[in-house]
Amino acid sequence: MTFGDRLRYLIERREIKQKDLAPLLNIGKSTLSGYVNNDRMPDMLQIVRIAEFFGVTTDYLLGCDSSPEKIPLSNDERELLSNLRSLDAEQQEIIFKLAEMLTKK
Repeated sequence: MTFGDRLRYLIERREIKQKDLAPLLNIGKSTLSGYVNNDRMPDMLQIVRIAEFFGVTTDYLLGCDSSPEKIPLSNDERELLSNLRSLDAEQQEIIFKLAEMLTKK
């Protein structure tokens, strides 16, 4: 798979439209289309931004790794993770225990 193929896959998997994604990456719609269609290749900084947005590694985007997992996160999951990271270790432990209790049936 090419960079464009992998990017297209991630866009479809996230169920986001290119016209909505482009501004989130601070690029034009035609630039993003060029990436997806393999007409152009982003610079390294943009590759990092794309990888961070989709929660994958740059190695995956560049074809050095076949698995995209880091699993792409929803906006709610990103917010939850951000909130969790802002807590101290003791508070995080409380959240982990609570989550474990809630998932046990």
